[in-house]
Amino acid sequence: MIRRTVRLLPLVLVALLATAAPSQADRTVDIGFEDPSIAPGPAGDAEGVMARWSQMGVQWVRVQAFWNALSPSPNSRARPRGFNPANHADPRYDWSSLDTAIARVRRNGMRVMLTIHQFNPRWASTQPSRARQGWKPSPRRYGQFATAVARRYGTVVSRYLLGNEPNQRVFLQPQTECKRYGRRRICERTGAYMYRNLVRAAYPAIKRTDRNADQVLLGELAPIGAAGPRAGNLAPLPFIRAMGCLDDRYRRITVGGCRRFRPARADAFGYHPYQVKERPTQPQRNRNLAKLGDLRRLFGVIDRLTRTRRIIAPRRRFNLYITEYGYETNPPDRRNGVSWNRQNAYLQQSAYIAWKTPRVKLWTQYLWRDDAPRGSLTVGFQTGLNTFNGVPKPALSTFPHPIFIDHRRGRATRLWGQVRPGGRHQVTILRQLGGRGAFTAWRTVRTDGRGYFTSRRLSRNSNYQFQYTHNGQTFTSAIAHAR
Repeated sequence: MIRRTVRLLPLVLVALLATAAPSQADRTVDIGFEDPSIAPGPAGDAEGVMARWSQMGVQWVRVQAFWNALSPSPNSRARPRGFNPANHADPRYDWSSLDTAIARVRRNGMRVMLTIHQFNPRWASTQPSRARQGWKPSPRRYGQFATAVARRYGTVVSRYLLGNEPNQRVFLQPQTECKRYGRRRICERTGAYMYRNLVRAAYPAIKRTDRNADQVLLGELAPIGAAGPRAGNLAPLPFIRAMGCLDDRYRRITVGGCRRFRPARADAFGYHPYQVKERPTQPQRNRNLAKLGDLRRLFGVIDRLTRTRRIIAPRRRFNLYITEYGYETNPPDRRNGVSWNRQNAYLQQSAYIAWKTPRVKLWTQYLWRDDAPRGSLTVGFQTGLNTFNGVPKPALSTFPHPIFIDHRRGRATRLWGQVRPGGRHQVTILRQLGGRGAFTAWRTVRTDGRGYFTSRRLSRNSNYQFQYTHNGQTFTSAIAHAR
């Protein structure tokens, strides 16, 4: 195939390269968005919001297929008589809201990444006597649900995400258990073992059912948790090691839930590296955690497991897809929020970090608008670009065209920006020398096919911004300062 390709005319070769899937070394970050109140939620303005996302350059929308919400009799101990969970055409499945959401995403020119959520109906638990949501979901039943999802949406979905934050007990229980095996009492990271078995059931089911599925992602972990034997939420790096039946010293575990170990397989790794109130580059002192400032640490653990085939990855190496990210703001969240202006600055810097990390292939903003308050209480997430009442935050205006200046050893080394509507654009970089006076045209550059550009040799103590024209309208970025 390669030998034939090199004989093609140069223009044809360029066209093929432009449409090729991103390699593991390319800086080709797609832009995603998620807001459950809009897709597949009840928001009455969902059509208009999604049209806005598309105009702002969003390429992927994450939609979640909640197993318990779509299935019949979710609170019953017994599976409904005659119900085949693998049959998407059974009228007892309720796909209506999911059908609407996926059609709306596609109608607005964006692609769907579909989470097959592990939040099981009670009858799909291996221990249905426990009336807890997300309690010990059956891998067999999860594989059947994944089959139903892939059969229904195989022609309109090409990226599937397996589970959501399985290292958090609100979504998967129990996270840890201490059991007796003969004379030995062993404390296990049960959540990781269960999730591995869910992936092992769902991945082949999707691949068999949807022959056109480009990617099936595992992981989807939250960046927080603990590592102790009774941890309620498992920290991500111990969770990943336990998925491969390795302890924290990378020694193989061969007892308990690891007696008949078989590795999970996937095409890429999904992750939610929230920093909470910290700046995007802030590393964590706790070596069991991995947030945006700890991507090297995360890659180190993942790569060690894939090299030894404790998790199976393409060419023994995973690309990373950030399928949730954001910063909560104060107001309204006084405890976990940053100021509106800091959210604006941090989101632009985070996008730059994703771009400059070649193995990161997707950066997804979580929430269009803040979650609804409960009376006077602030609940849920406040990471929206708008308040719950629709007041735009500064981050909304910069989302279509982020800008950031990278500093090394106290000196500005690179100006970075993106025109997110995509395509190749001519960009005029404006400069304000010494931070005073008027901005004047300094340099004209062209973006790459995804709207990215960089420029170097910046003047110290000066401000920069950029302008571009799209669909006959001129847009101006925020101001970035070169120290």
